[in-house]
Amino acid sequence: MVVYHGSSLLYGVNIYCPLIFNELHRGKDLESAMRKAQILFEKLNDFSDMFSLQRALDDAQTTSDDSPFISTSQKRDVARQFAITKNGQGYVYMIEGPKEDFYNFNAVRQTYNLPQHKTFNWMDELGIPFEVKDPFEILQIDKIIEVKEVTETIFKKQ
Repeated sequence: MVVYHGSSLLYGVNIYCPLIFNELHRGKDLESAMRKAQILFEKLNDFSDMFSLQRALDDAQTTSDDSPFISTSQKRDVARQFAITKNGQGYVYMIEGPKEDFYNFNAVRQTYNLPQHKTFNWMDELGIPFEVKDPFEILQIDKIIEVKEVTETIFKKQ
């Protein structure tokens, strides 16, 4: 399955989830950052307490400090939107991996009868746990320099 990840940063081929990335930039070592990500990952895979699962899903999709996933979508335009949010330029990563190895936020919510997140439902977000590594592979990185809007006015109130 091919998905897209958008970022204002050029990571190269070592992409970590936001939680690990932030921890490393705060001076933490990779091992402790991975432990923290693993704890959150376990919460997102504990289907015995729906309240805690709902909260973990919301946190993972809204707060980078609480996400053990690299956010991706099958929709390139979603990734592009995230890539250019900060300064109008950014990077879109094309990543391939087995469908069953992605964390499908919308599918988890649907399977366990949890409400879809109003802000992020449209993204069809698929998470890559921890970092892009086997069985995931970066196929391409595109730098988005400019996004032009082409319009044709079909109605204008006089």
